[in-house]
Amino acid sequence: MNRFNRKLNNKGVSLLLVIITMTFVSVLAAVILALTYRNLRNMQNGIGSANSFYSAEAAMDEMRAKFYEWSDESLRVSYEKWVQSYNLIPSEDKEKVFKQEFVEELENVLNDKFMCYFGAAPEEIDSLFENFTSERVSWNDEFTPSLVKKDDDTVLKVKDISLKYTDAAGYETVITTDLDLTVRYAGFSTNVIESSNENCAYYSIITDSQIKNQLGTVASVDGNIYAGGYNWEESNYSDPGIVFDHGALNIYADKIISRNDIDFKNGAVLNAKGIDARYDYTGDISLCNIWASGLNMTGIGASSMKIQGNCYVYDDTTINSKGSKFEIVGSYYGYNTSNASDNKVDDDDVELRMGTPEGSSSIVINGTESEVDLTKCDPLWIAGKSFVSVPMLYGQSEILDTNVAFPQGESISYRASQSAYLIPGDCIIGIGHNPMTEEEYIKLKTKADEGKIYVDLDRSRKNGGVNLANYLRIDKPYRVATVSYSAEASSTKLVYLYANFISTEKATEYFQEYYGKYGDMIDSKVAMLGNGSILFNPLTLVTTGNTIKYDSEASGEKVDIIPNTDTSVEERIESKEAELNEKYTGLITALDEDYTGVGVSQFVSECFVDFSKLPPQNDVELDVKGLNGQNYHLISGTDITIDYNVNAIVISKGTVKVSNGAKVNGLIIAKDDVILDSGTVVAEPEEVSDIILYNEKVAPIFMLDAEGGSGDDEDGTYSSDLFIINYDNWKKN
Repeated sequence: MNRFNRKLNNKGVSLLLVIITMTFVSVLAAVILALTYRNLRNMQNGIGSANSFYSAEAAMDEMRAKFYEWSDESLRVSYEKWVQSYNLIPSEDKEKVFKQEFVEELENVLNDKFMCYFGAAPEEIDSLFENFTSERVSWNDEFTPSLVKKDDDTVLKVKDISLKYTDAAGYETVITTDLDLTVRYAGFSTNVIESSNENCAYYSIITDSQIKNQLGTVASVDGNIYAGGYNWEESNYSDPGIVFDHGALNIYADKIISRNDIDFKNGAVLNAKGIDARYDYTGDISLCNIWASGLNMTGIGASSMKIQGNCYVYDDTTINSKGSKFEIVGSYYGYNTSNASDNKVDDDDVELRMGTPEGSSSIVINGTESEVDLTKCDPLWIAGKSFVSVPMLYGQSEILDTNVAFPQGESISYRASQSAYLIPGDCIIGIGHNPMTEEEYIKLKTKADEGKIYVDLDRSRKNGGVNLANYLRIDKPYRVATVSYSAEASSTKLVYLYANFISTEKATEYFQEYYGKYGDMIDSKVAMLGNGSILFNPLTLVTTGNTIKYDSEASGEKVDIIPNTDTSVEERIESKEAELNEKYTGLITALDEDYTGVGVSQFVSECFVDFSKLPPQNDVELDVKGLNGQNYHLISGTDITIDYNVNAIVISKGTVKVSNGAKVNGLIIAKDDVILDSGTVVAEPEEVSDIILYNEKVAPIFMLDAEGGSGDDEDGTYSSDLFIINYDNWKKN
């Protein structure tokens, strides 16, 4: 009976175990099912999130592409500005200035086309994404972008670019990043110097330094010339390219190129004509083409420039010597409009808003009894305006870098009109005159007598003069020039206050009103020209400023002021400025106005000659017969003097001197000066070209393997690899 009861109890335990096991399995199955379901949902979320991420990344790439477009637009403007100021930029700064110009223009473009969607009165942000592939892109309102310049203003950082992308299932991804934008230094358009460049065969003289004289004698050149004006002591291009002191230089050439100024002083004479003008014949006038930074006549004695040709002048033509004559039969392009320096101030903390004299082309006549005849000059193109250059020492003939310069409203000007730009004495309350002593200026500057000594621009209008408030900056109406009247350190100095105009256009308008009120006074001062004259045909004139025309005999010592009233001229002049600047740069880089590449070095001579391959002997007779039946010579060395007639290619690591009436038929290439004292140099293109290309002793010296820079593609667009746009601080939610 007991055994039977134990069997019944065992069956109950087994049933309980079965129930417990089934319950455990059910719970385990439910847990596994829940985990599987959750994992499936997580996988679906992950897939959706991944899809959203890649779409958001694609949107960011599209935004980056827009910055490439804006960069391209900026480079088109900044590149032109850079080219226009290329000749004023030191070689070591060209790349930095190139990038700074790009960053400055890019900042303007982004303010206009990107930052406009943010700030106090933002445009509708949706229009920023109109051209995006997806309509699901929007801006993340938690971020407001900003522009920051870095690395010496050569990189522009766009901070806090934050895009949000929401897909069809509602998944949302936000990417936030910064963009660093810069540009590679392009130099000029892709171009290379030919492996054997015989362009120099058309030149009689190529020198990295100066073409000059020493004895004041007469020299002649038949053939193109180039002079760089490199100063070997200061290691920069700071000297005039062509400079003659006394004597005369007669040139027959197609091209006369000076990287810097052409200076004739102390009675020196320049006669320049086209290459065919050396022959006696009847027919068209043969014109030369002169490219230079400036044309100057200075010193004691009447100097002269008589040019039968086309002049392309980057800066000014300046006549400082008494009784000088300047005549052009052909055309004249003073093509530089300005050299704005908005970020600079003078010693009195006044912004140099209208540039410097070196960046504004004009014609300035400072020498009395001088004659300027441009009546056969068509066109007469003067893009800039003259500056009042005040010397630190009164009467100093040479203009120093330390001079203070103030813009005028004239493109052709005479020094006697400069007094028009002084602040009227009656406007200087408590002093009453201009100039003033240093002690008086200190009182004005320091406001020592508050309310008693000050400048009141309105006083001029009240006294019947010009309403200065229409033209001058109200906050800083004048600039200061201090002049010594003796070289002694203790000498008395006078302080001049010159008008500080709102713009050069306002300076032009000011002088027109000033002459209308004080014309008789200007006439009497310009009469200091004596028997001089300033003559041109107004119908050929293209200019941004006023011009002074004067003929002491025909006008009875009365000035004819021709105001600039053509408001459409600015655009034409700026376009011409860019064109001629690029040609000038090509000429002083590789003697080719169409060349737009990067030179092999800073020296033009090295575009043609490998100086390391010069033979050890100084004079090599070449197995070449010229047209005159005589052999040509290769003359090389460091400092070479030629005082005998010779057919030669002369290559010097130093100077070359032609004297004693010697005549060189061929080509002179020199690193240093070429000195012409009663000598003649004649280019022989056919013979020289043949020698350079085929003579076994000469050709290796001229064989160059030079690479150019990168720039424009064939379709005129800039390659995108010029622009560098890097992501920084990338974040994804």
